[in-house]
Amino acid sequence: MKKPNTIILKPLFIICFSFSLVLVSCSKEDNPDAQPIGNNVTIHTAGSKNATATSRSIAQYWENGTPTDITNGTFDAVAESIVVTENGDKHIAGYEKNTNDNTVAKYWKNGIVTSLPATILGQSSSANDLAVSGNDVYISGNEDSDNGNSIAIYWKNNVKEYLSSSTNDTNTTAIAVANNKSYVSGYEKNGNVSTAYIWINGIATSLSPGSHNSQATDIFVVGTKVYVSGSELLAGKTVALYWECDTANGLNFTVHYLSDALNFALATSITVIGNDVFTGGVENLWSKYWKNNTPADAINLTTTGDGIVYSLFALGTDIYTITFQDAVGCKYWKNGTQINTLSTINNGFVYDLYVTFK
Repeated sequence: MKKPNTIILKPLFIICFSFSLVLVSCSKEDNPDAQPIGNNVTIHTAGSKNATATSRSIAQYWENGTPTDITNGTFDAVAESIVVTENGDKHIAGYEKNTNDNTVAKYWKNGIVTSLPATILGQSSSANDLAVSGNDVYISGNEDSDNGNSIAIYWKNNVKEYLSSSTNDTNTTAIAVANNKSYVSGYEKNGNVSTAYIWINGIATSLSPGSHNSQATDIFVVGTKVYVSGSELLAGKTVALYWECDTANGLNFTVHYLSDALNFALATSITVIGNDVFTGGVENLWSKYWKNNTPADAINLTTTGDGIVYSLFALGTDIYTITFQDAVGCKYWKNGTQINTLSTINNGFVYDLYVTFK
């Protein structure tokens, strides 16, 4: 259910595809085909807003369109990820800047904030995704080192674990928890080449050979099967894909290509319903999601302007997505149909969603 990280903004994505993020806001666009949200679900979203185009960003979450601020606007802040547990607790990960203009990784539970521990004082840290398992909260993130490289980290119940050293620039992008194990996606940059990685209980496994650029953007675990969305640079084009592995048979990942090398494409998020794998992203500057790796089953959500799927979430048999479209803003979709759900979110962005039954 993950989206392009607002701090890291994947290097391949920046090179091949750019949005006017500072200028465009998320808002509800009039659409005669938009559908109501329905009475049986609640859509929880996380992001940020600006009171004006020049004011500081305020971290927020929305519940079926009703916003709640979790910062006061003194410093720039963003809510990156949200999870809502069965008892109604809202867990949010993100960051907030401090007086030194450094970002500080933050975790909010029901609006109560915790600054996540950092080792290197005076350097920035960020949190980009979270997962909740029982009473345990896992948060993926990154921390700047003294040499300028990013260090991949995660926190379990506010205790930090390092996934990499500062030798190479390394970033996490998402986290999942299953079978009492933590699964973290990300990438490591060695020279000019970025290589997609996952870490299972802190042990790193590369997903591509390291001869060309690749990155892992999101991760989803069902039983012993692990699914990772991402991209590779092939024949000069960024190709959308996902990796799949049944860890019961070892760590042998199979790659499934979602696009060819004719147009720029990137997979940003992934989820699974039964035997079907749904992957959200962008191809040819259009936001879309793929069902399995069958081109005929791909659904274009936007077909004009620069667009991308920020987040994708499955509930029951339904697929919910958030898209961003340049010069339009954010839209919300259910099974490929736009939902007329949230009230206008001026000068803001929504980065993640989590859907629950009422």
